[in-house]
Amino acid sequence: MVKMLIKTKFRNLIYRILIKTRRGVGLNIVMTFACNFNCSNCGLKIPNNEYPKEKHRASLDSWKKFIKEFPLKIKDVAISGGEPTLYPDAIEFINWLIDEGYIVSVYTNLSNENLLKFRRSLRLKINATYHKESGKRDAWIERYNRLRKYYKINSYQIEHNDFEFKSDTLNLLQKTDTINHPQKNRIHVGPDLRIFTSCFDKMNYYKKDKRSLFDNE
Repeated sequence: MVKMLIKTKFRNLIYRILIKTRRGVGLNIVMTFACNFNCSNCGLKIPNNEYPKEKHRASLDSWKKFIKEFPLKIKDVAISGGEPTLYPDAIEFINWLIDEGYIVSVYTNLSNENLLKFRRSLRLKINATYHKESGKRDAWIERYNRLRKYYKINSYQIEHNDFEFKSDTLNLLQKTDTINHPQKNRIHVGPDLRIFTSCFDKMNYYKKDKRSLFDNE
């Protein structure tokens, strides 16, 4: 237990130092909107109770090319979804990013059995979300405890009322970058490599009916 605490504190310290000392822009990448859960409180399903539609899903080679040719210096890459590990080559892409020297954070519900295939690196952070409606608490805890032996990992429990009202969702989306990535310079990228300057623009574009997430009905 003591060794685990020391390792955890060490990983946290190194990650904080890397994040604070690196320069450049951060990328918030959504590789897929697909999810293997169907939580009633999911913010992606606002306002019409449907997940955003993927116009096109970029290939692994396309993602690598996108990163290599990006015109600005990249500080870190945050990968989310949906459940990002449902993208067939997600783990390979994440390991490639680590090998290329990027700081990487991944948002996942831990349902993928292959998460231990992530490269063991101090530049990788796993943000593990527990969704109460999934009803798989014991399996989630078991997988979380296995991962924390080798990776920096944070846990978040998503409650039913976290996204109960549109205004709550708006506030949470506005705070997302500030909470998870203190830097102001972040660029959002959709599954088809389309670039957005804000989470709002990204989500509005991919919603089927093209309405604003927070327009009055």
